Amino acid sequence: MQQELEVWKEQASHMWNVANDYLREVPPNQLYAAAAIAL
Repeated sequence: MQQELEVWKEQASHMWNVANDYLREVPPNQLYAAAAIAL
């Protein structure tokens, strides 16, 4: 169980880094449009 949790935390951390890189490269207006579509 503990090992699964570690793997999950690692994956979540990786996804967070990918998301941050993506957000840094995307212009805000495009981000708002994507958020509006998602909601």
